[in-house]
Amino acid sequence: HPDTGEVLAPDGQAVPFMLGRVAIAEPLQQVVDPVGLEREAHVLFGGALRLVGYSVYPDTAMVGQGVTVESLWQVADAPGEGHVSQVRWADSAGVMRKQSVGSSPLSSWRAGTLVRDWLTVNVPAELETGRYALQLGLVGADGRPLEIYRGWWPFPTGTWLQLAEIEVLDRPRRFEVPAFAFPMHAQFSDCIELLGYDLDPLHLEPGGRLSLTLHWKALRTMDTSYTVFIHLVDGHNQIRTQRDGIPANGTLPTSGWVAEEVIADHYELEVGHDWPAGQYALLVGLYDASTGARLPLPSGGDCVRLAALEYRAAGQ
Repeated sequence: HPDTGEVLAPDGQAVPFMLGRVAIAEPLQQVVDPVGLEREAHVLFGGALRLVGYSVYPDTAMVGQGVTVESLWQVADAPGEGHVSQVRWADSAGVMRKQSVGSSPLSSWRAGTLVRDWLTVNVPAELETGRYALQLGLVGADGRPLEIYRGWWPFPTGTWLQLAEIEVLDRPRRFEVPAFAFPMHAQFSDCIELLGYDLDPLHLEPGGRLSLTLHWKALRTMDTSYTVFIHLVDGHNQIRTQRDGIPANGTLPTSGWVAEEVIADHYELEVGHDWPAGQYALLVGLYDASTGARLPLPSGGDCVRLAALEYRAAGQ
């Protein structure tokens, strides 16, 4: 259950229950073929990890949106614990503007295998409109970057590989706090504040629709694109309807927000025809979709409760 953490199971079944069995075997023959990838590379990192080919898409992205690097690697020696991938963005003058650690679990790569990897990085919020070089590097367990060897050249040629040029698009931003009906000032972790909200109507009608606009403020820039969740719960705290999504219908991810920016985030929720009469409430919070972890509130908990709403059955 997303709120209680209780493990759910069909009646009379053990948890977990058996779906089936899968036999896993080593491939009979490895074919080093970058099929489906846009570019061949044949670049060696640190003498053990060879990048065979890769694709980068899309080549144009708004700040905060994701850019994916799909790659094929030939692993001579297992990287081991502590090895991580890094990406950085360099402007047209070659100046590094942003660097971050990738999310690929290199420690799971085994010697003598081929690895097809997908790494998605968000375009940093700090970048202005322009073209930027997306570069890749690998760091060893000692924290030092691995040297790069290109083709048959026996000498290292640096520690960063330029993968592609990305056209980055910035967007208009708003820093003035608008007028809204219900102030909140609820802070999630150290990065996002819910300033308040607008809600219409202020009661629930069978088969009706609830219009909710959340007004967020970024307390700092952040690399993570958080998902907003909205739960409409009854008097027994049971979810009757919900919405989960990237703010502003997916167009304004939190990874594209800058400090002090104010975001208007609108949602529509449908009301059921045959819900029990009584008091209902809206619960709002944010979570990291890659881990499921919710952003906490300083006072404890991980969501705020908005206005109480009354639901009356038809004819009452």
